[in-house]
Amino acid sequence: MTKEEKIFLRPLKLADAPWILKWENNTANWLVSGTEKPYSMEEIRTFIRDAKNVRENRQLRMMVCFESANEPIGAVDLFEINFEHKRAEVGILIAETEHRKRGLGLEALLRLEEYAKANFDIVNFFCGIQSNNASSIRLFEKAGYQRIGTRRNWYEFGEKKLDEFLYQRIIEKR
Repeated sequence: MTKEEKIFLRPLKLADAPWILKWENNTANWLVSGTEKPYSMEEIRTFIRDAKNVRENRQLRMMVCFESANEPIGAVDLFEINFEHKRAEVGILIAETEHRKRGLGLEALLRLEEYAKANFDIVNFFCGIQSNNASSIRLFEKAGYQRIGTRRNWYEFGEKKLDEFLYQRIIEKR
């Protein structure tokens, strides 16, 4: 990442619907997202409209954008948010492949954690990563996540079976 390529996170807008539809319906992303069928534009718009109520939905999606263009290059998610126990599962997609492996995912992930801690007092973050997803493993380990377990044969793709590695990061209170 060069100095002029600074990113920021922002809430979803209805104008983001075409981006999200494109990313969610990209079958290359389905292996890690668990998507099984394409979404309609109306389903995406409903998701965006409902996204404003984080506490009710227990989910937060933010768009990852370059400061210079305000054009989204990906999204970060908190889901399965448990406000009582101050924990959330994390997901990230730098959707445009030309922006991957440049430090943008790490920056977005750390900004999401800061936002979650400041706004919801979330301090315990976790994720599951398919065992063959070396890029995501590197990203989360670089961000300070520790591997805490393995779910054996968690994914089945025809005859192929993959484990899921479980990662966690706890931000200690100061």
